[in-house]
Amino acid sequence: MPLVKKKLSPTKTREILLQALYQKEISDISNTNLINQFKKAYREFDISNVAEKLKGINKNNDSLNKNIADNSSIEIKSIGEIEISILRQSIFEIENSDIDYPIVINEAVKLAKKFGQEDSYRFINGVLDSYIAAR
Repeated sequence: MPLVKKKLSPTKTREILLQALYQKEISDISNTNLINQFKKAYREFDISNVAEKLKGINKNNDSLNKNIADNSSIEIKSIGEIEISILRQSIFEIENSDIDYPIVINEAVKLAKKFGQEDSYRFINGVLDSYIAAR
C-alpha cells in the first residue's frame, strides 16, 4: 500500500515556503534542487503546494520586487533576506488567492516575529498595508 502523505496546514505551508525562499535568497540553488531537498526533508508531507508557490514567486520575482519597492521606505537591496522573502510570499498570496488580506498580513506578521529581526514585523505590516491601500 502506498504511503499517504500528510497535508500541510496553511501556516506550516507558509513556514516551509519561507524557508525555501530564504534559502534561495542566500544561495544560488536551483528551484529543482531546492524542491528535491525539501521533498526529502519533509518526505511524510505533500509539499506540492509549496513547490507550486515557490515556482510562481520566482517567476513573478520582478513584479513582486516592484510592488515591494513601491510600498517601502527602504531600498530593496537593504531589506533583510527573511523580510524580503516574507514580503514576496505575502504579496504573491494576495495576488493569487482569495484569502482575505487581513489573514495574509496577520500570517506575515507572525512569520516576521518568529523568524525576522526584532522589529521587522512592523516593517512587514507597513509595507503590506501600503500595498493593499494602493491596489
